[in-house]
Amino acid sequence: MLGNHLYHEAALRGNYEIIDALLDQPGFECDPVNRIEGDTPLHSAIRWINSEPAEQREFGNSLVEMMLEAGSSSRVKNKGGLTPLQLVDPRNTALRELIQRHEYANLNAGDFVNADDVSVSKSGDAMLRLQLQQQGGQGSAAGGGHDDDDDEAEFSGSDEEERAEFERRRRGKRS
Repeated sequence: MLGNHLYHEAALRGNYEIIDALLDQPGFECDPVNRIEGDTPLHSAIRWINSEPAEQREFGNSLVEMMLEAGSSSRVKNKGGLTPLQLVDPRNTALRELIQRHEYANLNAGDFVNADDVSVSKSGDAMLRLQLQQQGGQGSAAGGGHDDDDDEAEFSGSDEEERAEFERRRRGKRS
């Protein structure tokens, strides 16, 4: 079995029912890594989609979307240094866009970004699509535009670069 978990095996075969049942288990680990390639089940699912005919892509993309929504990470690299996105067949643009939208939404999770609010440009870069809301005749950006509301905010990022940027912006506001 090459060190695969049941989740890997189901993903390698595109078995939606088994994956759905596994993901429904409390405390289920979404990103176990196999021993040989260091793949997560998301890597395995993408390898399966790549081996299937183009007619199967819509089903495969739905499978990947379910896995992402359940918590599978698209940022884990395998032993070859590849993320699941880097394994996607370049002809499967819908899957590339799906993964990029989820990556962008996850990176901005604390910023109230919905995956449906993200569009992908022709160059492949994920960007937030500003949605204007009409409130009493005035439009406001999706973020609400309340810069003063976060003066007392605390840093909640994950690395030193983000912390430095947070502190730089905070000092800039106070000046």
